[in-house]
Amino acid sequence: MPHSGDKELPKDQVLAILRRLGVSPAAIEAIDREVGDPVHLERDGAILANHGVTRDLLISRMGGSP
Repeated sequence: MPHSGDKELPKDQVLAILRRLGVSPAAIEAIDREVGDPVHLERDGAILANHGVTRDLLISRMGGSP
């Protein structure tokens, strides 16, 4: 059974959240190139963190809880 560390989010939703948060277009483009679809928060967390995006921020913007 998956646990919260295995959380996956559709890449298009992640990119839309980043745009709404005002993340720079260059950072969004880099994230788009570097992460898979779906975005695995555990696997891709370091890539996201390099661009100032945390797992908890994404989950809270998706309407979930960390």
